[in-house]
Parts: sequence; structure tokens; C-alpha cells
Amino acid sequence: MPPDAEGSDAARIGHYAEAVLHAEWEHRTGVKLRIPRTTRRCREHEWMLANVDRQILGIREGVEFKTRWSADGWGPDGGGPDDIPIDVLLQVQHYLAVTRWRRFHVFAWFFGTDFRAYTVEPDPDLIASIIDEEAEFWGRVQRGEPPEFDLEHPSTLALLHALHPQDAHNGLALHVGADAPDDLESWRAVHESAREHRRRYQQTIDHARAHIEHAMGDHRQLIFPDGASYVRKNGQIFFNKPTRYSRGSQ
Repeated sequence: MPPDAEGSDAARIGHYAEAVLHAEWEHRTGVKLRIPRTTRRCREHEWMLANVDRQILGIREGVEFKTRWSADGWGPDGGGPDDIPIDVLLQVQHYLAVTRWRRFHVFAWFFGTDFRAYTVEPDPDLIASIIDEEAEFWGRVQRGEPPEFDLEHPSTLALLHALHPQDAHNGLALHVGADAPDDLESWRAVHESAREHRRRYQQTIDHARAHIEHAMGDHRQLIFPDGASYVRKNGQIFFNKPTRYSRGSQ
């Protein structure tokens, strides 16, 4: 990966992890993979593209690799479309629409030794919905019409910060009630109340963590009966939720 394409630590680690996932898939399944060298384009809708991680050698099936720090939202190994997060399902159905392959396998690594495989086959109704939504989006791109902001989406703040960098202001001011909407008063109250609640909860979190870290002393790990644990790594202490495979949950 070129240096300017790495993007972030997560993207770089994910790129490195592909080699591990590739080798582990072949070891576990005995099925060889090939690395596609080109971006695929849908024949019916030329604006639909797919950069597939791997193709199973000799057959029309693909493998999408995922790396995650947590298995939250993921089902057990060997699951299907209901056992993967919705964003991953939509990505894979998009790939199925573009490639017209028979199925995709999602192979996820939650670091450590937790690898899980999921099989997803084409869902014609979902694919039709995806194509309609993507067509509407591409039409907006061609017309230069940005989509409406989903102000409740977790990524909206990051998008707003990118669109309006804090050091690139125009030097002017907005006045609520004059040239800014009146309902901002209520959102200000919500913001201030939430900040106070967060401050109080953070104090509680810090107090609880102090008890836990005091009990750990110089030990590397603190393990609970249900399999949950606190682990000291690189000068910090991390909390690990119990998994369905942990000793305490069996």
C-alpha cells in the first residue's frame, strides 16, 4: 500500500491483516484464494464498482475480509447474513450485484485467535433496493446536489468537521433568533445537560476503575467468572467483554 493511501492506523493494520486472513482462510478451509487485480464494474449500472478482497480460485465466489477489535454485533462462526452487521451485509450484497457471483464469504478476525466465517448469498429484493438507493445517490452526484444530513448518524460530526474546518471560518457571527433558527436554544439545553451527565458518569467510571486497577496491582490480567477481563497492555488497561466461547459462559 502506498504511504499516501494508508489513511489511518486502522486502515494500515487492516491492510497488513489481509495477509494473515488469507493464510488462515486457506489453512482452515483448504480452499485457495486469488487476489483480484482490477476494480470490477457492473455491466448494467456502470457507476456501481467493487474492489473485492479475494476470489476463490476456479469458482465464482468471493471472500470479504474484516478485522475488528470487538465481536459485538457479530454472530457465531459458520453463520449467515443474519449474523453480520448491516453495513457489512449491504457491502457484500453490493459486491454480489456487481460481480454476479454465486455467493460471498465474510471472514472476520477479532484479533487474538477468534476467526469467524459467514456465508452470504444474493438477496434479489435487497439488491434491487441497494441499486435504487445508489442510483438516486449517483444522480445527486451528477447534479451536484448533496444529500440531506442525517444529524443522528454517528459519523455526521466528523463529516461536518471535514466540510467546515474549525480554522477556516469566514470571520462572521450568526445570531439565534435573527439569522439562526430559534430551536437551537433547545439543542443548546440538551447539549449542556448531556455534558453535565457525561461529567458525572465519567467520575463514576474513574472511581470504579480505580478500585479495579488497585486490586490488579502489578498483575497483567484480571479475569472474572463470566470470562470478562481487564488486561494491561502497552502501559494501559483494556476491558474485554466475555465471548460465547469463554470458560465462564459454557
